[in-house]
Amino acid sequence: MSSDNVTEQFEQWFANYLSLKLAAFDNAKVVVAVLSHMQQTYECYEVMLENDSVAQYAVYWQQRWILCGHINDYQCAFSLQPEDFAIQQSNKINIPIMSLNQVGFMCMESAHFDHC
Repeated sequence: MSSDNVTEQFEQWFANYLSLKLAAFDNAKVVVAVLSHMQQTYECYEVMLENDSVAQYAVYWQQRWILCGHINDYQCAFSLQPEDFAIQQSNKINIPIMSLNQVGFMCMESAHFDHC
């Protein structure tokens, strides 16, 4: 798939979630849920970026990185990185696969928690 197609696919599949500010691990669960629902192949990692002292959750899909936020971040967005994006170090991790219904409940709980 070309880079433009990957970007378009990302924007289409994740349109409902791109404005959310969730915990980094929850962002990773959203990304994994959507990619699993779309029957895509992906891998999950904790990654270190150059000049960064805190690891981030990331998903590797279609030879592109989706950054989900620093592991200690509790209100962040996820984003697709450009093709030439480089990481310094990575450790493969397992992210639980949730259904899209479960993701919806998780997002509602997060919204409720943020207002309390």
